[in-house]
Amino acid sequence: MSTTSTKLEESPSKKKLVTSVFAALLVVLILALTCTVIQVRRTVELMKAHNDLKWVIMTLHAYHDKHEHFPLAVEIDEQGQPMHSWRTIIEPFLDSSNSRSMLNSYDFKQRWDSESNNTSIQQHPLGHIPFQFLAVVGPHAAWNRDGHRKFADFKDGTANTIMLIGIRDSGIAWNEPYDAVFDGKDILVNGRPLELNQKIFAAFADGSVRYGVYRHDMAALFTIDAGDTVPEW
Repeated sequence: MSTTSTKLEESPSKKKLVTSVFAALLVVLILALTCTVIQVRRTVELMKAHNDLKWVIMTLHAYHDKHEHFPLAVEIDEQGQPMHSWRTIIEPFLDSSNSRSMLNSYDFKQRWDSESNNTSIQQHPLGHIPFQFLAVVGPHAAWNRDGHRKFADFKDGTANTIMLIGIRDSGIAWNEPYDAVFDGKDILVNGRPLELNQKIFAAFADGSVRYGVYRHDMAALFTIDAGDTVPEW
């Protein structure tokens, strides 16, 4: 009788143990599936950003082919106020029905931040993405506020010079005439240096696009004619 009684007493405990193990395995499975979904979404997001940036840098090449120079980083009015970003200037070269739709509604006679122009940006395919594509502007950078750059200006080689960067959460809209500034040492966005070791996209002047970690030794990649030693990306 005592043996039977012991077995009966152990049975509920075993059931609880089995239930707990099953619940734990279920939690692990759910977490694994969740992590997989997040990773897949992140991979798709990075692939799209890579393709979009490639699209933009090749559009700049098309602009150069027609005009024999790249667009100004910022178009200025007679009062010295920013009118339009290079991003809107290249709109006629962007091969996208959504882009054409924006171009049809964007008024280049008005400032970039007019009510109608801010409304038109809502239609743009690149206006609502996690990464913002910014020109790198500076006296020895790929973009110069005082004039047009040409391929011939890239003395360090187009494969060794970054024209655009793609970063998260810059707060700079597609039609906003503000970009990254290279001060000879750091890349500044909204007046603050980029954080070291953050991952960014980089579009080189030769049309290649890479994704990697922003490092302190990358200054040579942002100059067009310094003749300095270019680090590996």
